[in-house]
Amino acid sequence: SLYNENIIETSQKLNVDLWRKRCGNTPSEHDVYAAVYFLADEINNPNSSNPFVQSLYKNKDIGAIKYLAFAKKCEGLNSFYSDPWERKETTKLPQRSASIQIALKEIGTIKDEDIKLRYAFIAIRLAYYNHDYEILRKIYDDNFKSRSKKNILDYWSMYFLTLTESKGALKNYHASQVFANATDKRFMINWQYDKTIPISETIKLARTNKEKSAIWLLAGIQNPARALESLQNIYLLDPHSDGFGFLLLRELNKLEDWIYTPYYTYFEPSLLNEEKPSYTKNQERIIKDKEYAQNILGFLSTVDIGKVENPLVCKLSKAYLQCMTDNY
Repeated sequence: SLYNENIIETSQKLNVDLWRKRCGNTPSEHDVYAAVYFLADEINNPNSSNPFVQSLYKNKDIGAIKYLAFAKKCEGLNSFYSDPWERKETTKLPQRSASIQIALKEIGTIKDEDIKLRYAFIAIRLAYYNHDYEILRKIYDDNFKSRSKKNILDYWSMYFLTLTESKGALKNYHASQVFANATDKRFMINWQYDKTIPISETIKLARTNKEKSAIWLLAGIQNPARALESLQNIYLLDPHSDGFGFLLLRELNKLEDWIYTPYYTYFEPSLLNEEKPSYTKNQERIIKDKEYAQNILGFLSTVDIGKVENPLVCKLSKAYLQCMTDNY
């Protein structure tokens, strides 16, 4: 089969789930995924063999059909184009400007909240590539800013908003929420985080424990030094976060480098800012790093593994840390 629901990227799956819910969860993930992401010609075909498209026509969901057709037409506009005259600024496309206006008109007239949000996201994405940042922010504020119950459309829209922001704490807050909730945007949004902004300033903007946990997660990922504080706060705020296991394994990776690299090779660790430390200094550092390993082990002894997303990661980490601290 060309389309396999078992390999749908997480964020796309969240989008597929929204479409399935609209159709009473009757079409399969496979069929919705195929129609939304691949079968452009099928959307306007009342005789389509795709069960999702069939369901839309059966339910006379004209709003969804019209939106999907519009979204397909906009796909080719979702990228930057260089100016043929080699000017520095990116070209603004009249087709993109026209599509933004079409989306805004739909937002102002339709009553279907789900479809309205989808048009708003399309308009935000087009506005970003068109460098219409004021329009982008206004669309976001009017349609997404005050929403308390968010879905993937909120975080996709927040992603483009984050790319246009300049304020440090607010930018970090939005970047952390996108990172935690829109997996397909993680690589790019990671570069938007400003490590010079104190976490305490960003935390003030968070409204829930999950949002605070997301802030500690991205801060921990950006920290090449000891990140036990991030681990502790994530467990306290949102123990089931998938970021907890990730950061825990990352701390083990650091300790492998800090302890084993100088121990077995006499070379300094890769994650070290000092240049050519002496052998004695490396050995002294190993002792301190083993103490840090002991601190993580002590923390894990307080963790209820029934609350974490992956208990096996905790069990294996404890065993490995015992080896690192010579407690064979």
